Amino acid sequence: MNQEQHEKACQEKFGRPWAEVHIFLDQYYELTRSMTHRVVLHHRKGIEIVVEAFGEEARGPAEQHIMLDLGFVPDSPDEMERFFCPLSPEEEDLILQKLEKLYG
Repeated sequence: MNQEQHEKACQEKFGRPWAEVHIFLDQYYELTRSMTHRVVLHHRKGIEIVVEAFGEEARGPAEQHIMLDLGFVPDSPDEMERFFCPLSPEEEDLILQKLEKLYG
């Protein structure tokens, strides 16, 4: 889904668009310009980061965002591997850098 679709879905369900949550979850798209950006934050650990950044009220919009993109909410970045084709060395380096920064 695109930003506008996510915002509309949140407006309908949560009473506001929660644009900041959608921007946050998709912030790494520019790294790969592919769906592999979802490995970084589109899972339960990513939702906890959203909650830390925007408060408990952002949990529902974050979960909905991921559900609409993937059809379920993975537990961790490791669970995401089965969704993607092998990454180029450059993509892998960028994703690993972001994961290391966020999760240590």
